[in-house]
Amino acid sequence: MPSRSAEARDSKIADTTWLGLHEASELLGVSLSTMRRWTNSGKVPVYRTAGGHRRFRRQELQSFLAAGVTTAALSPSPPPSWPADAQEMNQQEWHRKVSDLAVADRMRGLGQRLLGLLIQHVHSRTRESRFLDEAGAVGTTYGKEAWSASISLHETVKAFLFFRRACTHLTSTATGIVYPPDLAEAAKLQDQIDAFMDTVLLGVLS
Repeated sequence: MPSRSAEARDSKIADTTWLGLHEASELLGVSLSTMRRWTNSGKVPVYRTAGGHRRFRRQELQSFLAAGVTTAALSPSPPPSWPADAQEMNQQEWHRKVSDLAVADRMRGLGQRLLGLLIQHVHSRTRESRFLDEAGAVGTTYGKEAWSASISLHETVKAFLFFRRACTHLTSTATGIVYPPDLAEAAKLQDQIDAFMDTVLLGVLS
């Protein structure tokens, strides 16, 4: 039987200032799996009910957001729109070779995933290497998909360069990636983007 202190704690947690896992993930704009990972690693403060359920203080989560970590940066999902011009993409030789719609959809999804990882990598305060690690893995998968579609290495690299060029035209409203006015800071941001893209290319070629 739960102790009185445990019952009092659960009663307090039932207050509207407390959020469940699903509500907390919606507030931060992340998936449930990401929210679980953050709580397990201690990145986000979490409390447990006597029954073992996770509960979060709304005020603490709002402070977490106010610290400068935006929902766009935290979300594992890609931004809503792909930066490349669809008409221009359809004119590319490597794209025309992807006749299998299922393969085309998978490759498009990989491109969207890379875009989402780039946003997270740029916005990450701790410069977590996992974003680069995952980018390399996605690049490897992209290379395998291209090979299965009989796209040559030359055309595969051209596809990567197309993706890279498209990313340079991203708008700040879509991704939150903004070059700072300070030249040194802008150069540092460009180095981050270049490191990310280099990792993807090495993955594609592996």
